[in-house]
Amino acid sequence: MSFDFQLQFRHLPGQAEVAATSAESGNATSSKSSLVSRCETLREILKSADAPEPDSHGCYHPHMADCSKVEVYLDGLKDQSDSSSIKFRLYGISKDNMRFLFELAKKGDLVILPAWNEGTAIVTSENNAQQNSSQWPNTVSVTTPGELMSVLKEGRETLPTFRKEAVAEMEAKSKRPLSSGYMTLLKSVFFYIVLRVCFFALAFIATKAGSTSWIPWNFLATSVGILSLAVLIIGSLISVIHIAEDKGYTGELGFFLVFMVPISLFLIAFMTGYFLHKQGQNYFIGSMYIPGFVVLLQDLISSLLALFILPFLGFCILAALPCKIRIKYEDMFPV
Repeated sequence: MSFDFQLQFRHLPGQAEVAATSAESGNATSSKSSLVSRCETLREILKSADAPEPDSHGCYHPHMADCSKVEVYLDGLKDQSDSSSIKFRLYGISKDNMRFLFELAKKGDLVILPAWNEGTAIVTSENNAQQNSSQWPNTVSVTTPGELMSVLKEGRETLPTFRKEAVAEMEAKSKRPLSSGYMTLLKSVFFYIVLRVCFFALAFIATKAGSTSWIPWNFLATSVGILSLAVLIIGSLISVIHIAEDKGYTGELGFFLVFMVPISLFLIAFMTGYFLHKQGQNYFIGSMYIPGFVVLLQDLISSLLALFILPFLGFCILAALPCKIRIKYEDMFPV
């Protein structure tokens, strides 16, 4: 998925008059020189981002530290006019490409516009917003790459409105007795119990039914049993990701603690038992001596019961993790 924008040179004082009155040749020359200077600044920024030359389609591919894909088209600058625009395409939004877009707009004195030239215009200072309000009535100013990211991701008409809504949302979350992750977990457990009750009821009916009706009842019972396990597993997966994110960690951490660690321990213990052999009262793997308590631990972890106990322990560890302390502004508007 890509996001297309056009970067247009911010309106220069006197340019409209220059277009209407050809007698003001001095102002025209000054505007022309300023635009040329801006174009050179943009090319210097692209060069510093390892994109000195465009490809055969006239597209620059600047290098981002996080390897996010960015495309910049400067074909519209050939006429060197204030109406020239730059096509800017993002494949996803990240901190690094937001820093690059913000630097491009600020140093090039550009206005960030949607590709279809309708909607909110974004400038890099409040002064610019006031100067260009006549040309773009819906103009919002951003002062950091983080604020630019927030505006683009949320698609809000004004940054102050978004800030108020974000603060209200955070306050509402802080007042909830349970986070979204724990609520998802409770719902999945509830539906699992309901489906298991249905499974046992259908299994009981299947045993009591005659031979002609046994197969469909048994099929229904098996289907409901499989569905109950799927609800529990998928619900647990979603909940651990949300719990970790609610605490300020990455969703991958929750998945790793609850799923990957138990599965990895089970596989290691199972493979260890395959190579384990006993000589007298001692245990060995090849010629290496294995203490008895390690063998006991290996037997416990490689049991099927461990596949249910270890994820529960992972949930406990995740629940015990302290919430990260983050400044609200930095949390809502990362720079």
